[in-house]
Amino acid sequence: MKQVFRRLCALILCLAVMLPATAVFSYASTPGAVTASSVRVRTGPGTNYSAVTHNGAVIYLSAGHAVTITGEMSASDSDGYRWYPVSFNYGGASYSGFIREDLMGLSAQPVSPAVNEDFEAQLAAFPESYRPYLIALHNAHPSWNFEAMNTGFQWAYVQGKENQLGYSLIQTSVLSYRSTAEYCYDWYTDVYYPREGSSWYQAAPEVVAYYMDPRNFLNENDIFQFEKLSYIGTDQIRGGVASMLSGSFMDNAYTTDFDGKSVSYVDTFMAAGEAFNVNPIHILARCIQEVGKSGNAAGTRGNYPGFAGIYNFFNIGANTGAEDGLRYAAKTDADSFRPWNTQYKAIMGGAKFIAGSYIAVGQDTLYLQKFNVTTRNSFRHQYMSNVQAAWSEGRTTRKGYAGAGLIDSAFTFRIPVYENMPEHCYLPAAAGSPNAYLSALSVDGYAFAEEFQPWRTTYNIRLSEIVPSLTVRASCISSTAAASGNVGTVWLTAGVLNELKVVCTAAAGYTRIYTILVDVPTDGSGWNPFLNIDEEAKLVSGISPGTTRDGLMSDLSLFGKARAQLLTPDGNETLGIVTTGQTLRYFDGESATDYTVIIYGDVFPDGALNEADLDALRDVLLEKSDPGAAVLRAADIDHDGEVDAADLLHLHKDVKGQLKISQS
Repeated sequence: MKQVFRRLCALILCLAVMLPATAVFSYASTPGAVTASSVRVRTGPGTNYSAVTHNGAVIYLSAGHAVTITGEMSASDSDGYRWYPVSFNYGGASYSGFIREDLMGLSAQPVSPAVNEDFEAQLAAFPESYRPYLIALHNAHPSWNFEAMNTGFQWAYVQGKENQLGYSLIQTSVLSYRSTAEYCYDWYTDVYYPREGSSWYQAAPEVVAYYMDPRNFLNENDIFQFEKLSYIGTDQIRGGVASMLSGSFMDNAYTTDFDGKSVSYVDTFMAAGEAFNVNPIHILARCIQEVGKSGNAAGTRGNYPGFAGIYNFFNIGANTGAEDGLRYAAKTDADSFRPWNTQYKAIMGGAKFIAGSYIAVGQDTLYLQKFNVTTRNSFRHQYMSNVQAAWSEGRTTRKGYAGAGLIDSAFTFRIPVYENMPEHCYLPAAAGSPNAYLSALSVDGYAFAEEFQPWRTTYNIRLSEIVPSLTVRASCISSTAAASGNVGTVWLTAGVLNELKVVCTAAAGYTRIYTILVDVPTDGSGWNPFLNIDEEAKLVSGISPGTTRDGLMSDLSLFGKARAQLLTPDGNETLGIVTTGQTLRYFDGESATDYTVIIYGDVFPDGALNEADLDALRDVLLEKSDPGAAVLRAADIDHDGEVDAADLLHLHKDVKGQLKISQS
């Protein structure tokens, strides 16, 4: 009887060992918590199911919201995620549904991870704006460690460096994600210029800022771009490699090692990680990031014309395309195992390159391999130009860990911190072209006094006779922009300066206004200016500092066919403050005369008298600047024909409120 009992116990024990963990561990009534912000609960295990609602509105759960896990997780969906069945309270009512595994605080494995005892000290090393995200991650994964990497760099300085041409590229059809900087975009043809290949464009500065801001990625799905990448060789890591290879061209496939033995790709990546002290999952994630899972990339086929039997599983050296990388792989270099004429050599050589060139010199996270903000070769020696690479590869890495049940391992995340960071960094709104320039503007039967240029916004037409209307035609540079306003037949008013406004509106919502000034004749014309007019030098003075364009026009007392404009030095009409050096253009009905505006004391031409003018006048006196004629005339404050210390004294007293400079 004892022997029978012992055999029965042994059989029960064997069955228990053979059963998968999920069969002997129940999640029923297990507490959990949401670990991301704005999480929707689905009615079924997948995003194809509708969201759970409260009083007709979709429920969004915040990080830390308590839930109860009511059963086993679902099978993986099409994106590789599993889903928890949960119940929770919201708005005073009870609800049930499903939440995706990476948005929850518990792993699918019934593990009891070691608690990070140093979390409070780690948290204190981060700025306040980082802490809510780190607290949510710690609550969900107490074993995780967070290391603040104080770069010492100002945020604005870093942005300037990473927005250099070719540093941060993006492959996207969303035009607002592409840069419109010089050499990246032509405003006059509405053409974006690729910076690499035929589809990689310079990323817009807002996009670079978004992907550089670590706070945007302190969540369960994205944080692995900050994981420190030293070697881990556990059975679970091996399982993660096998899980990531599933469905790829390397799944259940073999290559040949240095000794000619057939080895699986799982063994190959594990051996590469051990040999060069780098996490095998990182090596595999980098491989998939660079060449994809299909095996169709030029570096994986071994049959590229001119490079038969050559492989490059990491696109190393592929600066302008696959051929560059294969040329690199075909060279002879025993230290890097080149030529890479087997897949094994390509993986081992690539892993050695990544480990030795990046991880060993401090670029030991995916983020730092894309954005080198270490003190060694700062902003250079960056593995990839793809601005999304660290984010994308980090997600691939996270799936590998999830597939192996390793999410609650004691990872260490090295997270950069910058000086004077903005409150938030957002991606641009998904929109079309920002181009709001006209390609043509004309009036049937009449010519402008100025040549049309897309950048010029003000044009003049003088009519020799009274006409009731004109036909205005306009077209936009971008096919997605639209012209509106005074387009088509436009009715005129005799005896006044008709201002016709044509508005070009870009697909992204930006607008640019073009003005056509049409002078329609009538009997008699003139003005009664309060100003001082120097007809010989064509100068106009007597204008008080701070006078607006509208105030000036009102005081000119124009009548009849007389009209006037205030123009900037580049010929565009200004609607703001009158300043030294602007042009007052007067139309008497027959001809136009230009007068240069002089405001005495306005030596730093902004229409106001202040400390900036004192500094500018000192530079003139010390011959540190070469002012134009208008500024030099404005500097002669006492009107004695010389610019000297007496003028500086007058200006100083005006700025201090001790006297008022005469503009007459």
